[in-house]
Amino acid sequence: MYICLDCGHVFEEPNEPRGVIPSGRNNPDWYSQCTNPACRSENYVQAKYCTSCGEWRATTVDGDCTACEVDLDE
Repeated sequence: MYICLDCGHVFEEPNEPRGVIPSGRNNPDWYSQCTNPACRSENYVQAKYCTSCGEWRATTVDGDCTACEVDLDE
C-alpha cells in the first residue's frame, strides 16, 4: 500500500509511467512518472496499517506511525 503525502489518498499501486504524448501537456495522458491514481501526485510513500490508530499511515525513519508513534514493524 502507498499513501499520498499531498492528498492523503491510500492506494495499492501507483499509475504506470506514461511517455510524453506529442500533443503536449494539454493531453491528460501526458504524465511521465508513476503517480497517485487519485490526484496524479508523484509525492507518495509506502504505507503501513497502524492497529493503534486504525489508519493507513506513512512511517517515520524509525518505522513508527507518524500519528501515534507506535512501532509499525512489530
